[in-house]
Amino acid sequence: MKIKSIITAGSVGLFGCLLLAGCQSQQESKSVELGSLVSFSYSPGYGDMDGEYHYSSLKKNENGDWIIESSNRKNLEEPTTVTTYAVSSDKVAAFETFIKEKNVVSLKDRKDSEDFITDYSPWGYSIEFDNSSVGGSKWDYYNIGQYKQYSKSDVELMDELDKRFDALFGEVLSEEVEKGESDFALPIGYSYQSHPCTLVDPASGAELITGNYYDVTLDEVTKEQYPELSKALDDFNLREEEGIREEMATYQKDALNLKIEGVDWSFQLEEDFIPQRADDRVLSFAVMKFTYLGGVHGVVSYYTRNLDPLTGEAIKLSDVVKDIDSLPDTITDELEKQKSDIKKYFEDLPTDRQNLIDYITEMLKDDAKGLAWTLDYDGITVYFQDYTMGSYAAGSQRATVAFEDFPDLFTDTYVNYKDGTKPDIAGLATNENDAEKKTIDATESMWD
Repeated sequence: MKIKSIITAGSVGLFGCLLLAGCQSQQESKSVELGSLVSFSYSPGYGDMDGEYHYSSLKKNENGDWIIESSNRKNLEEPTTVTTYAVSSDKVAAFETFIKEKNVVSLKDRKDSEDFITDYSPWGYSIEFDNSSVGGSKWDYYNIGQYKQYSKSDVELMDELDKRFDALFGEVLSEEVEKGESDFALPIGYSYQSHPCTLVDPASGAELITGNYYDVTLDEVTKEQYPELSKALDDFNLREEEGIREEMATYQKDALNLKIEGVDWSFQLEEDFIPQRADDRVLSFAVMKFTYLGGVHGVVSYYTRNLDPLTGEAIKLSDVVKDIDSLPDTITDELEKQKSDIKKYFEDLPTDRQNLIDYITEMLKDDAKGLAWTLDYDGITVYFQDYTMGSYAAGSQRATVAFEDFPDLFTDTYVNYKDGTKPDIAGLATNENDAEKKTIDATESMWD
């Protein structure tokens, strides 16, 4: 049975302003066209520091059968019990129809609540649809969180959603109690937020440089569990803000001179955050950066973080890969397999293939400090910026080397998931709404 939070009349924080009289009513939600349901996850959250944890996910296993995998822990001192339930495909079809007909995914667009955050792990839903059949993405995620302004009808809809999800649980297929250093890794929840900023010419008000940076924040209970990880992320956040400031300071004179000359475009220092893995073994993410300083096109580059949640320290590639020397050829081979256009590109320009191998070999020196890579649930992903292979035409690329495909290449430390058990990173890493844009005059002494 799924464990659900108990809402009382005094628990104003649990549903934002929804229990208060006079709460602003929601506008009619715009209907969303959806493809086919891929997964549905729910965490009821909890409000203390004891480490209670509950998480249930509806998905298909490696055989294509619908299951619910439910993880439950009473507190930090207790083991986690992972129970797998059978689910009727007919019931899933009815559940999917309910989600579509009731426009459940529109709940993600409710306004943020101004209530003080009281729960250490807020409740939340994550719904994944394959929308490729309706002109959308193959992986579209709809995250519905706790601290929003929900109307009475919204709450009634979520109550009905809970009941229908509860009804999906069939017979128990398996139950495993995880103790100590098991092969199962407990998920970690966090949020990330973009902070847009613009450097302007105070005389004309014209934009000189646009950009953004990200900060990453653990939920309150995770901060208590992993204080060193929290410190490491605080350091990352500080460096992110300082970095964009320093870059804008570097380019502001050139940007201002171009405006004086009558150029009508701005320099761009834009970032995009890519979450990859979040559990008690690894917190891993990449940041893709687009830099445009004039000319025909901009340049895409990457930087990454792979952190040990217990120590907050960076995980070394040598902790993950046993045979470093074979990586340049392996990564290049996998890139060709995964990107047919790159395979043809290398056939036409074999010297650029060797350029890539030479580049990876160079980046692997000094324990791969120059290589942009992430430690994923099912392998490692390596990222290449523009011009890595010698030509801009090859573009920025990424290639994944899977644990399953190269078992002798990797250590056993981070191979913690079997087929069909990989967590939904979108349900763990919440993309918060952008922060308010900061506008800075180019003449301000903001860099001291």
